[in-house]
Amino acid sequence: MLEKDYKTLKEESNESISLLQARIKALIEAQKNLTYRRVILWKRCRRLEAAKRRLKRRMHERSKSHPNTFRMMEKGCYTAAARSLARLLVSTGTAEAKVGGALVEIGDALGVKVNRRVNRRSVQRFILEKGVAADIQLVYEIINSAKITYSSDSTSHRHIEYECRTIALQVVDYSDPDAKLEWKSRTLGIGTSINHASQTQVDGLKQRLRELGEVFNNSPLAKRKGLHFKPDDFAFRLIGTTGDHAADQKKSHEILRIWRLEVILMRLGEEALMGMDVGRCLATLIAMKAKQVESYGGQQKWDALSADEKAGADAQIIRDIGKQVFDALPQDHQERLTRFIRTGCCMHKDLNCVKGGAKAMAEMWTNLKKTPPRLLANKDNAAVLANRSSGTEPTAAEKRAEEVSKRGGVHATTLGGMIFRNKDTKKGQQDTYVWYMEKHIGHRVPYPDVSNTRYGSHGEAAAVILVYLSLFLSFMEAIRDAKDRPGETNIEKNFAAALKDIPTLTELCVLALYNIAVSRPFMQHVRTHENLLNLREFFEKKAAFLQSIVDKPALWTGDDVSHETGHLDGAEWDEWSLTVLAAIKGLKAQLPDLDEAVIAFVTGARETFVERFSDEFKEGGDIDKMTETELNTLYFSSTNDLNEGGLGSWRRGQARRPAETLLKFNASFMATRNETESFMTHKLTEEEDQIYLMRTARKRDESGHQNALKVAQIRADEEKIAENRKKEAQGKEKREKQANILMQAVKDLALTDVDIDKLKVDPLILQLECHREIEKLRLAAVNVDSVNGDSETAVEKIPLKSHMKNKSQRVPELKKAVIRFHARGETKETAYNLLSRALETIKSTGGDHLYESDNDDL
Repeated sequence: MLEKDYKTLKEESNESISLLQARIKALIEAQKNLTYRRVILWKRCRRLEAAKRRLKRRMHERSKSHPNTFRMMEKGCYTAAARSLARLLVSTGTAEAKVGGALVEIGDALGVKVNRRVNRRSVQRFILEKGVAADIQLVYEIINSAKITYSSDSTSHRHIEYECRTIALQVVDYSDPDAKLEWKSRTLGIGTSINHASQTQVDGLKQRLRELGEVFNNSPLAKRKGLHFKPDDFAFRLIGTTGDHAADQKKSHEILRIWRLEVILMRLGEEALMGMDVGRCLATLIAMKAKQVESYGGQQKWDALSADEKAGADAQIIRDIGKQVFDALPQDHQERLTRFIRTGCCMHKDLNCVKGGAKAMAEMWTNLKKTPPRLLANKDNAAVLANRSSGTEPTAAEKRAEEVSKRGGVHATTLGGMIFRNKDTKKGQQDTYVWYMEKHIGHRVPYPDVSNTRYGSHGEAAAVILVYLSLFLSFMEAIRDAKDRPGETNIEKNFAAALKDIPTLTELCVLALYNIAVSRPFMQHVRTHENLLNLREFFEKKAAFLQSIVDKPALWTGDDVSHETGHLDGAEWDEWSLTVLAAIKGLKAQLPDLDEAVIAFVTGARETFVERFSDEFKEGGDIDKMTETELNTLYFSSTNDLNEGGLGSWRRGQARRPAETLLKFNASFMATRNETESFMTHKLTEEEDQIYLMRTARKRDESGHQNALKVAQIRADEEKIAENRKKEAQGKEKREKQANILMQAVKDLALTDVDIDKLKVDPLILQLECHREIEKLRLAAVNVDSVNGDSETAVEKIPLKSHMKNKSQRVPELKKAVIRFHARGETKETAYNLLSRALETIKSTGGDHLYESDNDDL
C-alpha cells in the first residue's frame, strides 16, 4: 500500500518538474525575443529621432527660402483676423503707427511672411470698429435685460465738462450660453456736456441712447433677430440710479423718474388700446382728440401747430389713457410699478463723515473753551497778523485775516501735501522727501495724495505724520538749512509749527484713529460687497460702533486697544495699524484733550452718517418696502468707482496722448470695460457683420465728431454770453429806472412829522429808500468800516423792507431817519446832488453797489 502511494507521488512530481522545465524554457525564449525586439525598437526610435531632426532642419530651411504667407487682406478688405491682431497690439500699448511694422517683425520671427504693412489710419479705423461693436453690444444687452440701474459722474478737464455713464444689467456669458445670468457693469463711454445742469445731463443720456439705437437698428444682427431699440426702452427697464450725494445728481434722478413714469403710462395706454375692439378704440380716441383740439383753442389753432407739437399732443392722449389704467390698479401694484430707487456712493459717504467729524472737532475747542490748534495763516494774512500788537484792539483787517485763516489737523495734512507731494511736480520737495525717508528708514514712505481728491488720504497722511513725526521735523530743518539762503517759506514754517502744536497733534491723532479703525475697513467692506442693497446690517453696525466709541473713547485711547472693540469689522489689526496705535500711545501723555476730541469727531461723523448718508435704508423708503426676495433680484453698485475711474482714465489718457479724439478713446475704453471681444467672437460672426462694422467705422472716422463737439460747446458758450448780456442790459435798465425814481422822490422828501403822517404806503416806501441810500453814501464817504459793522460803535440804519411789514413799522423808522438827516445838516439840494453823482456812477459802471434794499417795487 505504501509502495503504491510512493510511486504515484513520484509520477506526479516528475510531471510537475517537466512542466516547470518547459515553462522555464519558454520564458527564456520570450526573454530573448523581448531583448531582440527592444533592440529593434531602440534602433527604430533612433532613426525616427534622426528623421525628425532632418525634417525640422529642412522645414526651417524651407521657411527661410519659401516662407508661409499670412494674408492681411481678402477681397480688398482687411481680414477679421488681421484687424483683431492690430487691435490686440494697440491694447498692449503699441503705437498705431508702429502696428504694421510690429506685425511684419513678429511674422518674420515666427517664419511667417506678412504680405502687407497696415498703416496708421487703418489701425485707427480698426479701433473704431470696436466702438461700433461695443454700441451694438450695449443695445443688445439692454433689450435682453429686464432691469437696469444707471450711474454717472462728471468732471471738468481743460475747462470742458465731461461725463461718464455706466449701467448695470444682467447678461449671459457668451462663451457659455447655458450659464446663469449675472449682473455686470457696462460703460456707455465718456461724453461732453455744455454745462453741469441736471437737465443737460439727462438730455445727454437721451442723445447717447439715440446714437446707440441708430447704430443697432441698422445692424445686420438687429435685422436677423428682429429687434428694434428706442430710448424709451431703456427708461422702461430702468429701476434706479446710483451716484454721489450732490444736488445735481438728486435732481437728475428725479428727472429720470418722471421720464420713466411717462414711459410706463405710455406702455399702459398702448396696451389698453391694443386690447380694445376697433369700434371702442376709435370712439375713445375720437372723443379725447376732440377734447384736446378744443383745449388748444379750436381746429384752426391746432392746425397751426408744428408736426412735433402735434405728435407730442397725440402721445399725451395715450399717456392719459395709461393714467386711467394706472389709477385702476391696486395700490401695491402701483408702488411696484413706479418704484425708482436712488443709492449713494459709499466712498462719498465716508468722505463726508470725515468732513462732518472734522467740523465737529473744530467746534469742540470753542464749545469747551479750550486752546484751539495753532492758526496756519497764508502768506498775506500772516503778514497782516504779524504786525498785531498784544493788548490792543485788532483792526478790521486783522479780524478778517484771522477769520479766513485755517487751522487744525486737516489743514496741516494739506500743507504737508503741498510740500511733499504737490500735484504740480515742479513744486514742493517731491523726490527729495522720498529719498530722505528711504535713507533714514530703509524704504520709501510716499506721502498720501491729499493734493488730489483721494478717499481717506487725510487720515492716511495724519497716520504717516504721527508714525514718522521725528523724521518729518528733522526733514523740515534739513530743507530749511539746505537752501542757498537758509530759511523757511510760509508753508514750511506753518507745517513745522503745526507738528509741534499740541492741539494740532491731537486732531492728527483723531484723524489717524478714525482712518485705521473706521475708514479703511469701511472702504474695504463696501468694495468687496459690491451690491449696496446688502449693506443694511453693515450700516447699522457702523452706526452702533461709532456710538460705542462716543460712549467710551478709551476703546481707542486706552492703554490696551483691542481689535474686537476698537475696529469696525472686529478684525485683527494689521501691521500698519499697530504701528499707528503705538505712535499715538507714545504721544498720549502730551495730549490732555484727546478723549474729548475723539468724542467730538466721532459724534459729528455719526450724526453725518445717520442723518444724511444712510437714508437709502430709512423706514418707509423704497428699499425698506421691498421683500428679501425682491432685493436679491436687484443690484446697485456700492461705489461710483467705475465712473470716477473712467473720467480718470480720460484725463490720464489726454496727458499721454493729447491729440486722441473722444471717439477713439471711447472705442478702446468701452470695448475693454464691456468685454466686447467676446461678444464679437460669439455674436458678430457673419460676414455681413464685419462689413457693417467696417463701413460704420469709416463713417464715424469721416464724420468730424470731435469738431462737432467743439462747435456745440462754442455755440452753447455764445448763447450763454448773449443771455447774460441781455440780463445785464435788463438789470442796468432796471437799476437806472430805480435810480431815476429815487431822484424824483428825493425832490419831495417829507421832512416833518406832519408830512410823514400824510404819506400813503408806496410814497412812504420811496421815502425810506431815499434815506437809506443817502445814509449809505454819506457814511461810506466818512467811514467804510462803520458801514460794514466792523467798528465797536454800530451805526443805526434803516431796516430792509422785508423787516418792516406794515405802515406802523415804517413810519417810526422814517421819522428816525429824518432826525438823522437834520442832524447831519442835510438839505434836499445836498441829498439830490449826492444821489445824482451816484446815478452817474451806475450809468458808467453798470454796478448795483448803490442798493442794499431787497425792495423790487421801485
